[in-house]
Amino acid sequence: MRSRYRDDDVNMRSVWLCSRNDVAANIGVLLAAVGVALTGTAWPDIVVGLLIAMMFGSSAFGEIRVARHQLRVAAVP
Repeated sequence: MRSRYRDDDVNMRSVWLCSRNDVAANIGVLLAAVGVALTGTAWPDIVVGLLIAMMFGSSAFGEIRVARHQLRVAAVP
């Protein structure tokens, strides 16, 4: 589903990505808990934690890239 305003500017995009990441992270934590319960090991938790970190890191670097581009465009007369 595409949100109508999520690509309007860097702030709206950031809100969209943070909300999406929070939902995905919460689902991942629940799945990791089930995996830990079923396997008796910490590996599902470790794997999901790394995936969540990569997702948040990717979003953060993407937002920094977009913000820097918007700053460069705004600086050109």
